[in-house]
Amino acid sequence: MSLPEIGGAYTAAVASSCTIALGMAHWVSTKSPLAYRPLLSRAVPFVAVAAAGTLNAFLMRRKELTHGIDVRDEEGTLVGRSTVAGWTAVGQMATSRIVTALPALFVPSLIMSYLEKRIPALKQRPLLSMGTPRLLHRHTHCLGANLAVISGSLILALPFAVALFPSTASLSVNRLEASLSERPLYLKDGRTPVQTVYFNRGL
Repeated sequence: MSLPEIGGAYTAAVASSCTIALGMAHWVSTKSPLAYRPLLSRAVPFVAVAAAGTLNAFLMRRKELTHGIDVRDEEGTLVGRSTVAGWTAVGQMATSRIVTALPALFVPSLIMSYLEKRIPALKQRPLLSMGTPRLLHRHTHCLGANLAVISGSLILALPFAVALFPSTASLSVNRLEASLSERPLYLKDGRTPVQTVYFNRGL
């Protein structure tokens, strides 16, 4: 991708995620049922991050969706380019990004609630507190502790999210587009048909 294409994709992903976050926050604070507002307000940051990761994945790799990615047989021989494999790779990457952000929705609030009960200073030092709106954050947390807990949650979640799908993904030839699935594909011996193709999922 050229620099203008990368810049455009990045701008679109950031603008979309910010629009979703601000739009959801406005809807939660003005039009959502009062009984569900605390729960809904906690979901706003996660939805924004998940949307940003998903949009960024599809926008930054859109050429793989339109032009396909290289697929190879089990011997590593290139057999063609597949848009089906491209959609599979980008979809798996987007799912991994969503899973990475998922613990940050629940874990920090549980840990901080536990710490605040045992470390009163986390509530009693407003100069070190995080000044978030009451709707989005009903407690005053020490900035350092809060950031440490959030960072730790993301760092621990990242390896599991990346390992959710293998880095070298595979698809049955029958699932590929007709240009590949309907023409005979053989291994180097010229007799054994190719039944599965492999491709790099990406991060």
